[in-house]
Amino acid sequence: MAPVSLTTQLLTVAIISLQRQLYHNRGFINQNSLLPSYDFVVVGGGTAGSVVASRLSETPSVKVLLLEAGGPITVTSDMLSTYYFYDYNWGYRTVPQKNAGISYQLLISFYNIF
Repeated sequence: MAPVSLTTQLLTVAIISLQRQLYHNRGFINQNSLLPSYDFVVVGGGTAGSVVASRLSETPSVKVLLLEAGGPITVTSDMLSTYYFYDYNWGYRTVPQKNAGISYQLLISFYNIF
């Protein structure tokens, strides 16, 4: 079998990214579908918030609202190189982590951010 060309690989990644964006944004909620009241409101759709909301919603009679900041995803929202320059960055700072995010460290050195 012949190796797959770089063009084919890039087109495949682009198609998958666009399909993911379309799938995600199709389910984006509008205000007309919100209920007038909820039993629980979970703020933050990260790992812990999603698990809490999921566990609370296991009871069919309980109404749970999970709030997460941000809007629809875009093709670039998962690209680390664009992360720093868009609304996805809350501007929180931390101390350098010895074994974390080599790609982030390369981004910082490339753009001379800090």
